Amino acid sequence: MRQTIIKCDHCGREKKEANHWFAADVYDQAFIIRGLNGPFFQIVDVNSFSQKAQKVMDLCGETCVMQSVQQWLAKKDPCPTESSAKPS
Repeated sequence: MRQTIIKCDHCGREKKEANHWFAADVYDQAFIIRGLNGPFFQIVDVNSFSQKAQKVMDLCGETCVMQSVQQWLAKKDPCPTESSAKPS
């Protein structure tokens, strides 16, 4: 029988018996985190969300989840342009 080896897509750590891992579905306009034992968290730009994930990541714990979210958010424009922020 062949055993699948799972590694953290952020730091490269190999999964052993621990159950504190997460899976993240990474989209251009969404980052959805699923705990392997239950709850999930999602960040979504509802104005331009598409349904097809660009990649699925295995993440070994909260630190790698947060660092991956930070990297994903850094690619986004954190502030609207000045012209769109001014009241009409």
